[in-house]
Amino acid sequence: LQMEASTYRTCRICLQSKPEDEFSENGRKRAKENRCKSCVNAASAVLRKLKKTAPPKPETCECCGKKTEKMCLDHCHDTLTFRGWLCESCNRGIGQLGDNIEGLQRAINYLSKDNV
Repeated sequence: LQMEASTYRTCRICLQSKPEDEFSENGRKRAKENRCKSCVNAASAVLRKLKKTAPPKPETCECCGKKTEKMCLDHCHDTLTFRGWLCESCNRGIGQLGDNIEGLQRAINYLSKDNV
């Protein structure tokens, strides 16, 4: 009887290679999460803690100023401290750019080029 080899993947947060069953299903994409269950649980605990001490949600996004019903708690991933309340678009955009000044500066530099 031959045992089937486990499939491994690397968590984008802790960068550890772990068996496939250490990653939850992502309901929206019908695929596996790119973060392991341990990292997802740790991030959820941080957000729960920050929400307890965060100021009330404003009516507008603290980044773009647009009014939205759904505000996201933004926090620094290095210091685990609250930064502000953002709309989903700004929160995702900042995250996609690396959640740091360097990533945002690269985007500013790109947009500042003279694209004739």
